[in-house]
Amino acid sequence: MDSNAYTDPLPPTPIVHCKHCRYWDANMVVRPTSTPEGLCRRHAPHPALLDEIRDSGTSWPRTFEDDWCGEGQANEPA
Repeated sequence: MDSNAYTDPLPPTPIVHCKHCRYWDANMVVRPTSTPEGLCRRHAPHPALLDEIRDSGTSWPRTFEDDWCGEGQANEPA
């Protein structure tokens, strides 16, 4: 068998939950919920439209502390 025929699979990418992500802003919680909520500040804010006519400015996505995405980066140890 050819030794190049099999390659080792890539190790799984660790999941970084929002509460451990360097881009999550827990200080901007707007209202209490059963799971703490914060803002993802990974990218610039996006326009927030209430409907097709009314523009309410811009906003960052709201996430819960146990949410995650493929772009999360762990906080640096203090």
